[in-house]
Amino acid sequence: MSVYAFHDQPIPKDFKIPYGINSIGNGAFKGATIQSDFHIPSSVTSIHNGAFKNINLGGYQFTIPDRVSTIEEEVFSEIKLLPESFKWPSETSVIKSNVFNGTKLPHNFVIPNTVKVIKTGAFEGATVSANIQNFIKDGNHNGVTIETDAFKDAHYLASVEQSN
Repeated sequence: MSVYAFHDQPIPKDFKIPYGINSIGNGAFKGATIQSDFHIPSSVTSIHNGAFKNINLGGYQFTIPDRVSTIEEEVFSEIKLLPESFKWPSETSVIKSNVFNGTKLPHNFVIPNTVKVIKTGAFEGATVSANIQNFIKDGNHNGVTIETDAFKDAHYLASVEQSN
């Protein structure tokens, strides 16, 4: 998918990334507005810089296949709220710099045990759940290397209210 393909545009409700696309280019959906559930096909293995930066997800589902192995910098930065359906792909072992800069992550977001490195500024200014805060406080971090300032100025949710 080409660079800045849908930059600052509404995405049609019936839009689907075609199967066979293996890469989402720099800023492809930067600032776009999603109008329905958004699913990245299993053919995609890499997502490049800022591809979904400042995207308006409008409460819709957003799913990434586990076989995505590369997520570059700022891909999910400046997003008001990632949906509950969002999870980090198991094939991606590095959370790069500024990936979640200024983003509010869902309360159920966890760092999977397949992640080996969290780069500087990865969660800078992000709002993260108490389980991420507990992960950070854990002395060995489940064997994950956390670089300096990976969670600089992060905001932590004290608790989560769940509806019955």
